[in-house]
Order: sequence, then C-alpha cells, then structure tokens
Amino acid sequence: MSISITNFLASELTNRPFFVLIGEKTDYSHSPLIHNTALKFHSINASYYALNVSENEISSLEYLFAHQNFLGANVTIPYKRLVMSHLATLDEVAERVGAVNVIKKEAEGSLSGYNTDVDGFLRPMKIKHITPPKRAVILGSGGASAAVVEGLRSMGTYKIYMVSRNPENVNHNDAVAVISYSDLNIMHPIDAVINATPVGMGNLIDQSPVSAETLRHLNPDLVYDLIYKPQTTKFLRLADSLDISHIFGGLLMLVYQAAKAFQIWTDKPFPEELVLESLKAKLSE
Repeated sequence: MSISITNFLASELTNRPFFVLIGEKTDYSHSPLIHNTALKFHSINASYYALNVSENEISSLEYLFAHQNFLGANVTIPYKRLVMSHLATLDEVAERVGAVNVIKKEAEGSLSGYNTDVDGFLRPMKIKHITPPKRAVILGSGGASAAVVEGLRSMGTYKIYMVSRNPENVNHNDAVAVISYSDLNIMHPIDAVINATPVGMGNLIDQSPVSAETLRHLNPDLVYDLIYKPQTTKFLRLADSLDISHIFGGLLMLVYQAAKAFQIWTDKPFPEELVLESLKAKLSE
C-alpha cells in the first residue's frame, strides 16, 4: 500500500518521525513491511511509508526533505539519479555507481546519499564464499545493472558483458562490453549470469530472459536473478534443471540492502531473520 507524496505531506502521518520510499510506482513494495518490522523490533518512535511520486510532483521532494519529521528515505525507479541534486554528500559507492538508493538526514539537517544495492547484491555470495567470477554476463542494461557492475568489479571480475536488446543505445564505461542477446550464442565460457531485467515477474512471470539452450551453452557456475517475487523464477528453474552449482534469487539481496540502509539510519543491528520470516510469509500469500 502506498500514498502519493502530495497526500502524504498533507496528512497526519507526518506528525511523527518517518522514513519513506520514494518512487514512481511503489504500490507493491515490501519496504514498509521490512522497515516497520525492524523499527518495531527496536521500539523506535518512527514509521515507514511508501510514496508514489509522479513526474509533476517532483518539486514536492524539496518539502519532504525539509520536513522536521523526515529522517531518511529509500529511493527507487526512476529517481535514483534525480535525488542526487538534493544531497550534500555521497558515499564512495554511490559516486561510483552514479545512483543513490538511501538518503539519511544528518543531525544538522543536511542530506547524505548512499548506495546499498551493491552491498545487497554481494552479501549472499560472500556468505556462501563464492569464488569471484572472472567473466560475467549481466542480462539487461537498466538501472539495476549499474549496481551489479560495481559489485562485480569490486569482486575482481575482469570481463563484464552487459546484454541489451538495443546495445547501440547503451551508455557504458570501458569496464563493460555491451552486446546483443544473439551474441550470447557465440560466447563461452562464462562464470556467472545475472538477470537484471523484469523478465520473470509480473506479466512476464512465465518467461525467462534466456532459453535453457543459451544457458546450457554459457555453462556458468553461478546464476543470480535480482527478482524476488516470485522467489523462484523460470530463469532460476532452468538453472536448477541444468545442475548449475550456485543459484541465487533476489530475496536476500532485497533484505541485505535494506539491512545496510537501516544501519545507516539508526546505527542499530537489523533483525534479519525476523524480517526474512515476515517477508517469506507475505510473499507466500
């Protein structure tokens, strides 16, 4: 459940300290469940709300950030770059990625920006002590892929291929080679394949971004889908049928990026197991 930023600022919800999610379409976000569970666990006097911010309401962000009860925010599509103009400082990861997904209001009132998507992406692999991939393919060239590129680079991946339906239109740095989906059929071997597209969720729930034949040809040791609903996508089922060694869905990434955000805001440990239990129960409904 979400509320427009205009209605939120005019409501009584702002009468107590609050954190928010800022995005264009946040109706189905699980961030309120995640962070309200953590806030309640620590008995913190604050609430978390999902806000829908339409294009003609962008100017309202200034009033939101200046509100005396505003404590911090998560930022999602399409505002991860736009909000940077409101921030006094950025952490190194946000600077490298060129996108912010966490805002913290400092004690003196200034705003600091962070990117916890990279940490969220990396942590499941670190926990399992996965050998860093040398060659990796990222399916998709949208906003989610930037954090994956930074994560892979920090692991020491020396060759990163970003796959796009329109590779000629993709801006990229020298560390990334942009290719088309047809190029995948002549590539081999690849250590990791990461899905950073929406294929496998919503109206595309019965689809995979690549076929079983392509995945078999690439023969990766690691397959990672950033999608968390459904928890097991068709892409992951294909990977499982091919006996790929390491398979990750997006649920842990969602929780771990939230954990990092919560620690930034509150300096308190995030109740990961409790949040995971609550989230899994919600997703199974």
